[in-house]
Amino acid sequence: MKLTPVIFGTSCLGNLYKAIPMETKVAIAAEWFKAFEHPVIDSAGKYGAGLSLECIGKALKALGKKNHEHQNQARPFHRKRLHDPPDPHARSAGEP
Repeated sequence: MKLTPVIFGTSCLGNLYKAIPMETKVAIAAEWFKAFEHPVIDSAGKYGAGLSLECIGKALKALGKKNHEHQNQARPFHRKRLHDPPDPHARSAGEP
């Protein structure tokens, strides 16, 4: 899969910092499609407890975008820890 050079974040659509009217959210989504024919949108169920994903769906519908025209690639990315955090309950050698 080839990605666009810009990936659009959507935490604001989940009202992360302040509540945004739905009309503004649709206008934001419209700008994605002005920039790229098939924009890449980063979202997660944690953004506004799912509100971001819900608003993306509503915005796409309001813009007349059909499901079969746009692909949803919801794949989790796994990050490898550089080291495990210390266990706060671990005891040092020699402790009772």
